[in-house]
Amino acid sequence: MQLKSISIKKFQSIKETAILNIPANNQWIFMTGENGKGKTNLLQAIALGLMGYENHTYSFAKKRSIEIISTLHKTATTETSKLTTSTKPLVAMAAYGSSRQDIAPYDNDEEALNSPTYSLFRTRGYLKSIELELAKWYLKREISNEFKEKYDNVVAVLKKLLPNIAEITIDINNKDKVKYTEQDENGKTYPPVYFAQLASGFKSIISIVGDMIIRFFEQTKTNNPAKFEGIVIIDELDLHLHPNLQMQLPTLLSTIFPHIQFIVSTHSPIPLLGAVRNSVFINVTRNAKDGTMVSNLDHIDIFNLTPNTILSSPLFEFNTIYPKNHKPEDNIRTEDLYDEVKLNDFLRKRLEKFVNS
Repeated sequence: MQLKSISIKKFQSIKETAILNIPANNQWIFMTGENGKGKTNLLQAIALGLMGYENHTYSFAKKRSIEIISTLHKTATTETSKLTTSTKPLVAMAAYGSSRQDIAPYDNDEEALNSPTYSLFRTRGYLKSIELELAKWYLKREISNEFKEKYDNVVAVLKKLLPNIAEITIDINNKDKVKYTEQDENGKTYPPVYFAQLASGFKSIISIVGDMIIRFFEQTKTNNPAKFEGIVIIDELDLHLHPNLQMQLPTLLSTIFPHIQFIVSTHSPIPLLGAVRNSVFINVTRNAKDGTMVSNLDHIDIFNLTPNTILSSPLFEFNTIYPKNHKPEDNIRTEDLYDEVKLNDFLRKRLEKFVNS
């Protein structure tokens, strides 16, 4: 099931707005907009509409008469639900705010761990530990095929998401910790390291995807992540990631989780370079009169644009691509690739040498 439309009234910075006519074969909804315009509020409203109220979100119901109406695509029909204090979850889901690197050291019954939306509403929400689960599945893999399948499938998912990780193993001699063996671009491996020693971008991906996998295992009846069905919400998808990973991540996630719809916000144009076909692009704005509003920008052919043109398009409304301290008397470089800059510099120096000889 995927989101088809959602209308929202009286929620946080949102007075009244709606996202309508999302195509049935859509796997990605990208939201852009400046800080303070209401992207997080919009994602929270979507999570509420799909999940219903939880303990940590009931306070929102007391403030104002919120109205959220969600419509989902089903196999051959649609399903519409209006948010009430008794709304049941409409779909398997997981939601993440911008603080998402804190993995819980132990599994327990705390609300922050049990709720699939806690991270989106609270800045200090622990994520479930995929490392703890991997160790459990590894140690029980001979007992049941379920544990072996989960262990093998999740290790394969993490290696696909992070191609520089050559091996993922369990160190049974050190409290069953997970060890990661990285490799360089030539396939040569580095000494194995533990999670804490990985780069922040790698930790971020392992944390969020690991938590997501655990929650979908809990909400669905399959041991194969490729068969997960549901919705994942991520605020600031680009956070902590190098541009190469930002660009690769949407395509990788779509390939690994073909039946999950991702609804994300981003401050970077780079993830849009990895957008899959039929993605939806929404710009979020806000003013004192109308509150937070959304504009569907599907008329922009994102698949033929470079980062500079994406930045200066209505998606980001960046009014200049010149460096802030550029001197008007200096020529601005308009080459598309840095290799072209180096080549042109080389040719210019050769010409100057020839002229002066």
